Amino acid sequence: MTRQARSHASPGTRKSVLFLRKGGKHKPPEIRQLTGIPERTQRDWVAAAKASGDWDGISLKAAPRKKRSDAGVGRKLTRRMIAAVKKRLLNNPRPTVNELREKVPGLSGVSRERVQWAILHKIGLPARVAKKKPLDEINCSFQFVDFVISIV
Repeated sequence: MTRQARSHASPGTRKSVLFLRKGGKHKPPEIRQLTGIPERTQRDWVAAAKASGDWDGISLKAAPRKKRSDAGVGRKLTRRMIAAVKKRLLNNPRPTVNELREKVPGLSGVSRERVQWAILHKIGLPARVAKKKPLDEINCSFQFVDFVISIV
C-alpha cells in the first residue's frame, strides 16, 4: 500500500497538531478530525520534533539535515567551462557535444548528458545536433536498383 500525495500543511497547522499531541487531552483520531492531518503524519511530526530536540519547546525548527556525502567537493562543470562552451556555440552553432568535450579544457571529465543539460538549462540554447551530411543520390539510386534487381 502506497501513501497518497498530500498537500503540505502550514507551519501553524503543524504547531497546533504538536501542541494538541503534547497536551495529551486529545487522541490522534480526534486531532485528525479537527485538523484533517492523518495520524501517520502526526506521528512523523512528533518524531521529527523529538529528534530535533524541539519536543520540549515545540518551535518550528526543522529536524537536523543529513550532511551530503559530496559536501565540499568542487563540481565538475564550472562557470568558466560553461562560459567557454557558450562562446564556442555562439561562434559555431553546430558542434556536437563530443566535439565540445574535446575542445573545451577540462570538459572531457564531464559526461555527455551533463554537457547537454548545461547547454539547454544554463546557456538556454536548444539541444545540439550534428549537421546532416549531404545525401549521395547517385550511390543511393544504384543501391536501390541493385536491390530491386535482386528481388526480381
